[in-house]
Amino acid sequence: MSSGMELLLEIEADFAELKREFTLFLNDIVKIEPYELKESLIRKVRRLRNIGNLRTEEQFRANNINAKITSHLALWERQLEKKYSGKGQRPKPKKRVAKPSVLEAPKNKSVVISDSGAQRERVVELYDEYTRLNLILGARKMINFSKFQNFINSQTRKIQNAKAVDKVRYEVLVHDQKVVIKSKSIKKKKNVEG
Repeated sequence: MSSGMELLLEIEADFAELKREFTLFLNDIVKIEPYELKESLIRKVRRLRNIGNLRTEEQFRANNINAKITSHLALWERQLEKKYSGKGQRPKPKKRVAKPSVLEAPKNKSVVISDSGAQRERVVELYDEYTRLNLILGARKMINFSKFQNFINSQTRKIQNAKAVDKVRYEVLVHDQKVVIKSKSIKKKKNVEG
């Protein structure tokens, strides 16, 4: 494989990562703009332009990815301007310390269920969050609502029986770039006789 093709493949992978990061940032899932990744990608594109001995197919692919990156950078810039309009000046880019392995859904999205059959609206809340996060991550396959509801029904009964509790708290999280449903039993409060 030529050095030009290796760089092309690297740029394509970085571009896919940057698209995902910008989607998460623009939807307020991640609080830090992916500035470093964007700058790194721009440097690699410049390096690719300076390679003079690309084969025809590599040149075509390079032009194609360059056009996509240019249009996305312009789109993201407009979206950032819109995001920061009315909020004063755009903040200076912050360096990302470490890539988070778990992105939690907002705290108000946790749902407590005691009887999923009677509390359909709470299952719908969970499913909406599950769908929203999957769309942000660009997932191609998602389970339908009926299967999701069956899963919540069986999970709730299983936890209630195993832990001898009435209620189960569910949260929708992103872990290792996948949407997961986290469940936790809620202990019964002991009655204190006075």
